[in-house]
Amino acid sequence: MNPEMAPYRWQDLTMAPMLTIAIPTFNRAGFLQNLLKLLKDEVSTLAAVEVLVSDNGSTDGTDAVIAMFSAVWPALVSTRSKSNIGADNNIRRCFDLARGRYIWIMGDDDLPARGLVRGVLAIIARECPDAIYMTSVWREVVVPDEIPIVVDPLRYAKLDRLIFAEAVNVWFTFISGIIVRKTGLFPPRHPDAGSFVGTNLVQLGWVLEAVKQGQTFIFIPEPCIVATAANSGGYAVLATFGDIFSKIVGQVFGDASEIARKIIRKNLIDYMPGLIWSVRFQVRDQFSNEDLYKVLRPALGKYLVFWLLLLPIGMLPKTLARLFFLVARARTKIAELRGRSIIRATSQVTGF
Repeated sequence: MNPEMAPYRWQDLTMAPMLTIAIPTFNRAGFLQNLLKLLKDEVSTLAAVEVLVSDNGSTDGTDAVIAMFSAVWPALVSTRSKSNIGADNNIRRCFDLARGRYIWIMGDDDLPARGLVRGVLAIIARECPDAIYMTSVWREVVVPDEIPIVVDPLRYAKLDRLIFAEAVNVWFTFISGIIVRKTGLFPPRHPDAGSFVGTNLVQLGWVLEAVKQGQTFIFIPEPCIVATAANSGGYAVLATFGDIFSKIVGQVFGDASEIARKIIRKNLIDYMPGLIWSVRFQVRDQFSNEDLYKVLRPALGKYLVFWLLLLPIGMLPKTLARLFFLVARARTKIAELRGRSIIRATSQVTGF
């Protein structure tokens, strides 16, 4: 047995768990109840896992849900704000309070596949990775009884930094899909953890730093996180994932670095076209109104793809914009298939 996997007593607070699953939540009692039920069934007997809930001052009965689970699950750890401190600060608090050697911040409206936690623990024991990415599948409605079971053994690929960064790309922002090693990479109350508070991407303060500092990266290609689609909004989505994400990547890795260029370019080609189309023609009432040209031109105007692809999708009449969008989507599908085949060809398996 890997010495880091040795069992410990919950009462011994000097012994860190292997993994903390931290759940920031606010006024989504129903979603939280579904997630906690699944996690209780999966991990309540695993001493290597800590589950932490950080309630951001909810007023919808979330505290009652937490109390209900705490009564039958003494190991569940929870904290509550007196008032709403904002999503970024709540996520950052999860990072600060997590005692695990690894941290997995999970959205309250997402659900992991059954058996995934044990599979992840097996990968950690075997590889001691610096970061793990788990592929997700998106549903309009996530039904707990329909959550898939992870195939045993769990297949994964061990990638170098550049390939991992390009493969994950903008999905570094999806907190439920990323696990990072906290011990050895970050000091207690990591001073830079709050660097990006106010950007809606505070988690990149430790996720990208783990990619920058780390050496071993794991990519799980089979979908194993069931995520709720279109369940948030009210913020400037184009600025967040176009302008702000690109600036953060450049700040962490250096604007001129190969890794920053690859991440930004792939984001612009593969992700932003669909996001622009969706915001303009499908979910435009859900997010803040944005002038694409004014928002993205200063940061992304130096990239040819901005002029040849993003601007036409964002500015042309719908019929013409659709042509550019369909070309972008076809190109992305081909790239995804090629990338996944390469990852699968180099993948390994691990038993639970």
